[in-house]
Formats: sequence, structure tokens, C-alpha cells
Amino acid sequence: MYRSSWLRRRARGAAQLGLCTVMLFVAGCGGGNNPQPDTGPGVEVGTQKLTITITSPADGAKDVSVSSPVFKASFSRDLADANELQVMLVKDSATFYGVKKYSATNLEVTFKPFNLLQTRSTYTFKVMAEGVVASATFTTAKANEGTLPPVVDKTYDFRLKQITYPEDLAPVFNSQLTAAPPVLMHVVSVKDEGVKDGNSLGSFLIAGSTGKPGDPPGQSKVLPEDATHLSTTSMAIEGRMEGTWFGAGPSDLHTTASGVALVIRDFYVTGLFSADGSNMSSVILTGLIDPVELGEPLKIDLSFICTDERFAKYCDAQKRIRVAANVETVANPIPFTTFITKPVNNTAGVDPATAIQIYFSEEADQTATTAKLTDAAAASVAGKLTFSGKKEASFKADAALAAKTKYTIEVAGVAKNGGLTDTRHLTFTTK
Repeated sequence: MYRSSWLRRRARGAAQLGLCTVMLFVAGCGGGNNPQPDTGPGVEVGTQKLTITITSPADGAKDVSVSSPVFKASFSRDLADANELQVMLVKDSATFYGVKKYSATNLEVTFKPFNLLQTRSTYTFKVMAEGVVASATFTTAKANEGTLPPVVDKTYDFRLKQITYPEDLAPVFNSQLTAAPPVLMHVVSVKDEGVKDGNSLGSFLIAGSTGKPGDPPGQSKVLPEDATHLSTTSMAIEGRMEGTWFGAGPSDLHTTASGVALVIRDFYVTGLFSADGSNMSSVILTGLIDPVELGEPLKIDLSFICTDERFAKYCDAQKRIRVAANVETVANPIPFTTFITKPVNNTAGVDPATAIQIYFSEEADQTATTAKLTDAAAASVAGKLTFSGKKEASFKADAALAAKTKYTIEVAGVAKNGGLTDTRHLTFTTK
């Protein structure tokens, strides 16, 4: 009953949204519960103690592959509940998930991370079961070296190629890929952070929009705002580059596609830029979607997904489902476009004294470009639009904004050359 009901709902949702639109930004990971504390080398289960041994990579290993690492662990006996097995990679404060496969016959788990790993970096591989924790810390090999590629002011046309996780849901999502709109990600800026071991380092900011489904790759146009498409420039993610390797996130990603607001938690993207910046390869998206949060704008009850026994294993403790996807990209020149990069659309807890950050894909006419801030009652809020460069601007209210109040910023950008216009808006709530 669940399946037929869900598929009927999914069909209606696909017609309204193209459910795969959600997956365009999505990502994925493995099991969902929080790690248990390390209780020592083993715990008693009946009369037999469980021990976990990391067999690959060895603790302290060097030069582990960034693109095809081998992760394995063995167990002294069969697990009491394999569904409780947790496997992950940890680097600094970020956790990286992947697909785990447990074999009761071989008493072994294998793990394949979704994201590409960062070169010459230290990670910890963790395996947790029945209160037992085993880990191995290793360093990745040199790879993807060179200077930072010329990517500033370039736009990349992202096309979802394949949903790879969760395995049971991937075929449903993949069947709808043709209905998914392209995502246009514009590199706003790259900050040079010097050289390390011969590699250029940098951090970057990317703003994004969406295009029309069916547009040829590399020829997508940024969709204008209208009653059904709302703000498309509400994603702004920060990342890091090393040579041609890049990674952005983790962060919460708010965007709007086909009139439906999407929120992807723990959004992360990794991939490789070509040396000349003309394309990206090996791009992988990962993230978390709340089925209830998705179902609300669609007016579809999706709450059963994380209670259905077939899908619950893919949900975390907050009943959010992890997804991973492979993406193909191509450089895609776009006409004059306005991007609002801060705050992110539909966010709460924004500092009342914050300045709204704006970026234009081409030089803007500073005299003709305008910004308007309104409160929840549509009353105008006095403020000033200030340009800090040919393409960068900020809007700041004359006085601190009211607390716990919803505001809307509308920016009407005008190009310096040719007079093209592009108006965008977003909403946010102060803390």
C-alpha cells in the first residue's frame, strides 16, 4: 500500500516539480544515527566479545588515493544488527559519507566515499557497531596539482547525470532526469591563499541560478523571476581550491526551482577543474533532504518515507534522507545577471545589522541599478546601495533592522554596456 500510494504521490509531484529537480542539488551519505562513544576494544555480546579491525588503509598510511581509495574493516563475529553499523570518513569538522556493504559471510564491511578526497590531507576512517569504535588515520597522496585555473566570472552548466544513492530510490529519481532543469553556477570570486608544496591554494564563492529543462548543454539561459519561478539566485556556497581540485560546503543550500522552495542540508560538492577552467569533471554532489520539508510546498505528505522500513535506513535521526549524485558540466556564458549572495534566501537568524551582498555577472550601471528593502508589511526600509567595485555592491539599512522580522530585498540590476536588466529578490528573517 505504501509503495502504490507513494508512487501516485510521486507522479503528481513530478508533474508539478519534476521531483528530480530536488536531486539536482542533492547529495548523499551512508547510515544515519549519531556515532556512539568509544567503549574500548570490545563489548560483551552474550559470551563473545566483538572486535573491529581496520584492514585498509592501515593506521598512519601515506599516499592513499584521492579518487579510488580502498576502505575495509573486519569483524570477529557476525553483527547482532547490521543496520546499526556506521561507517564514515572524518576530516577536521566535516564528515564524509558513502556506500557501505556488509558481508556476514566474510565478516567484513567495504566502504566507498561519495566525494573525491582532498590531496595531501589527513582523514580518519571510522567503523562503529554495538558500541565498539575502530579507526585509522591516514594521509592522501599528491594529486590534481598546479596553479589555480582561471575560473572567476565563468558560469558552469550543471546537469544531473546519475543519482547514485540511496540505492532503492535512485531508479525512481533517475527515470525523471529529463525533467530536471540545469543549474547554472557562477564563480563570483577566488581568493588567493598562497602556495603549499608547489600547489596554489584558494577559496571561492559561487552563486547560482537555474535554467529551463531541455536547453542544450552550454546554452542554458538564466530563467527570469516570475510568479512561478521566484528567486533563482538564492544559493551562495563557499569552497576551497588546491590546484585543480575543488570542494564547496558543507552548508545549507536554499534555492527555488519550478516555484518550489528547496532546502538541502549539509550540501557538499567536489570535483576537478580543467587547467584552463573550461570545464569540470568528476563532479559529485552530496546532501540531506527533509521529505516533510519538501512535501509542504508540494502539498504532498511524504512523512512516511522515513518510517517505511525500505527507506528508513537511508534517513538520519532527524528523518532527513541522504542522496548522492554524479554531475556533468560545461562552461556556459550567460547574459547580465544579478546575484544576491548574502544572506541566503529564506534563512532565519540573520544579524539585524548585516549588509546585503550583491554581485553582477557583468559590470553594472551604478547610477541606474537600484535596491529596495521592505518589511513584512511591505513598508520600505531606508538604506543605501554602495558599490565596492564594478560588479560588487552591498545594501545596508540606515538603522538596525527589527528583531525576528521578515524582510524582502529586491535588486534591479542594469548592465553598464547594452543596458540589459535583471531583477532578483530574496527574503530573510532577523534573529
